Amino acid sequence: MLFLVAAALVAAIYSRSLHYPLTRDDTAHFADVARWQRPPAEWGEHFREEFWAKETRSGLYRPLTALTIQAQRWAAEQLPKAASEPDSFPLRLGNLALLAAAAAMAGWLASRLGVRRGGALAVAAIVAVHPLLAEDALEIVSRSETQAALGVLLSAGLLAGRSESISWSRGAAAGLAFLFALGSKEGAFAAFPALLIVAGGALRPAMALGAALLVALVGRVEVFGDLVGFDPAKTAFVDNPLIDAPLVTRALTGIAVLGRQLTQFVWPERLSVDWSYAAIVPLDSALDPFFAIGAVALLLGLGWLASSWRRSAHDAPGAGSERFGLLLAGGSWFLVSNIARPVGTVMGERLFTLPAIGIVIALAGWSTGWLARLRGRRVAGLVGLVAITAIAAAGVRACVRVADWRDGLTLYEAAAAVAPDSARVQATLAHLRFLRQQPKAAAEHARRAIELLPDYGKPHTTLANCLLEQGAVGPSLAHLWLAAHAPGASSDSTAELERARATVLKDARVRLEFIRFARDLAERHPASSLYLDLAVEAERVERGGS
Repeated sequence: MLFLVAAALVAAIYSRSLHYPLTRDDTAHFADVARWQRPPAEWGEHFREEFWAKETRSGLYRPLTALTIQAQRWAAEQLPKAASEPDSFPLRLGNLALLAAAAAMAGWLASRLGVRRGGALAVAAIVAVHPLLAEDALEIVSRSETQAALGVLLSAGLLAGRSESISWSRGAAAGLAFLFALGSKEGAFAAFPALLIVAGGALRPAMALGAALLVALVGRVEVFGDLVGFDPAKTAFVDNPLIDAPLVTRALTGIAVLGRQLTQFVWPERLSVDWSYAAIVPLDSALDPFFAIGAVALLLGLGWLASSWRRSAHDAPGAGSERFGLLLAGGSWFLVSNIARPVGTVMGERLFTLPAIGIVIALAGWSTGWLARLRGRRVAGLVGLVAITAIAAAGVRACVRVADWRDGLTLYEAAAAVAPDSARVQATLAHLRFLRQQPKAAAEHARRAIELLPDYGKPHTTLANCLLEQGAVGPSLAHLWLAAHAPGASSDSTAELERARATVLKDARVRLEFIRFARDLAERHPASSLYLDLAVEAERVERGGS
């Protein structure tokens, strides 16, 4: 019943997205065609490589996510395909099935933890329709979030109940479900304490969960050489401006990010696929409204957890659901908060998947206990009406959000409307506009991105191409030079600069244009070593270098 309701809701909201093309991270992930054409005999390679299959210290070890993607692609290739069906169709269909399964599993777990039938149905419905989880459904690689959630919820559901009655077989099944979660997304590690609490301290399930944890850690060590597998030096400032920030700054900003995410959870109007620099900037003081929201939420959450713990000792209705949901939400948020250790990004809506599901389960438990104490049909009807209204409102917002994913341009235009100060959003729009042969609009977005982050290489490349089309060869060369020498510049940028420099600097007029423009840029950015180096390059060219 729960799965049928969840599947119907997911289909009603997301079915039109099945024909949308790949965008964002999917475009990059599936550019390696050979990797996704592996025959079944080679699928084990996913367990010996990081998620992006590159030589990098990303810390992303998600072999089971890669395996489900691989298996779906292979299965789709074995079946006849309609000419109008895009390659993304079977993969996105799999994403929707995972979301429906995770929603149903959340409802089932809530019922196992003492939530009434109506409350369990509401849990499944809100997880299925909440627009904060739209990214998990619409971006293929973000299925890692729903796969991890599915594994965690299944494991908890198998462990729920009287701890002394958990058999070895049920404990082993719970351990395998947890291992599925760990192999899908590293964020599932944060669910370990919540699962231990559900198990009630019983030895058998604790051993099974510990064995799953050990297997997952061994896999990470085999691939990365250590347990963490993440090198902060490999993360660009634009992706996470907290990467080199001190602990106090990370704590202030991390709590403020929690405030933002909770605001989105309650009122999901301002949704964006990108919250990097400078949509979010590091905080040096607590004078920020989102920090206040996050700090108050943490204090209330700790008090709520303590209260539920006391009531659980007396078998109060719904207290077990509250305790599990709060532990899951708090642990999952803290792991990606950047407080204890920086991660690859400062904020992402997909990162709030497990915390959001935990909050929903906790709220369902609280409402169950509250209604049990009041024992009034009129109050129960009012709570039901509020739940139905919230589910309907969330579903309408999710339907609107789906339209943003029609293609890459509409997706980032929607992001720019919400986070106009994101340098990466502006740089991506510049690139997309240029590909659509709109150089004037592309140049505007590129200049905005450079204004936000002068050392950002990607918009310099796009702006160089725009200027070249306008015949401004010297300024174009200056921006190519900045792109090739920006932090994290690729070898392609260096090669493009060398090709251009070898040809255009032979023209005296272009040389003079380059020298003047490079000096002007350096004067406008006197505090940037990158632009000072550009001025040095201009002097070298003026003396006769090339």
